[in-house]
Amino acid sequence: MTLDKLMIKYESPDNETSLAKGIPIKLLSWVQGEFKHPSRRKVRYVFRGVSIPGLYRRPQSWCHKHMADTFAIYKRSKVWYSA
Repeated sequence: MTLDKLMIKYESPDNETSLAKGIPIKLLSWVQGEFKHPSRRKVRYVFRGVSIPGLYRRPQSWCHKHMADTFAIYKRSKVWYSA
């Protein structure tokens, strides 16, 4: 699969700010490798998952990477540089 095909397959609706969502977590390292090119580097990843009763209770707006089932890709609004 190419990055273009992945972005089309998991494309977010126009009324959402994410570029793509619902991408299986097993593809994370491949996607991160594809976005390492300097012209593509301005994205951030948001992890998504469900609470697991008795094991993991997550806040609605946040999920730890290790407990995630899927992730979304967002365009980074600002790039901060340390001086």
